[in-house]
Amino acid sequence: MHTSQRRNSKEQYNLQVSGCQVIVTKCYQQRIHQQKCIQHVIKEEQRMWDLDTHIDIIVEPVVIELNSDDSDSSSHDSDIE
Repeated sequence: MHTSQRRNSKEQYNLQVSGCQVIVTKCYQQRIHQQKCIQHVIKEEQRMWDLDTHIDIIVEPVVIELNSDDSDSSSHDSDIE
């Protein structure tokens, strides 16, 4: 193997290693970003569950009777007034 061929193969190897370092660094940064996004979603999901629980406690349920007649409901309305 000639000296120039050896040098070229070493340079190619170094380029490959540095290229891998760039790829690994980008993947690591992307992974960190994904972890932060996931942590944010988990935090917001817990907050929404807490709000849902509070709303269930504060707001009274509304019952709509589907089998009732309109005349019955109007008579009840007039009794209230």
